[in-house]
Amino acid sequence: MQVTRGEDEVLAYLRENVEEPERITAETVRWSGEDLATFAHRLETISGSDSWGYGLDNANGRIEVDVPGDAGKARRRISEVVDPCAFTVRGDAAPMRPD
Repeated sequence: MQVTRGEDEVLAYLRENVEEPERITAETVRWSGEDLATFAHRLETISGSDSWGYGLDNANGRIEVDVPGDAGKARRRISEVVDPCAFTVRGDAAPMRPD
C-alpha cells in the first residue's frame, strides 16, 4: 500500500485487521512537482470540473480538491485519471466558478 503520511500507523492497523498480516507492506510516497502538474491537468479534463477548486499541498506532495457537492462522487471520478494517493477531496465547498 502506498500512503502519503502515517505509514507506521497505517501498517500497524492493517496488520491487526487482515488474515495474512505478513503480506502487508506500506511505503510513503511524495509526488514531484512535475507529477502534480500532470495530475492537475488531468483534473481539468474531467467533465464538470470547471466548478472545482484545487491547489498543490507542498507539505504533503498532494493535490487538494474542493468540490461543491458530494466528495465521494468526485473522488471516484478523479481516481479514474489520478492515483488516489495523490489527492484529497473536500466536499460541499462553494463553487470556484459559479454559473
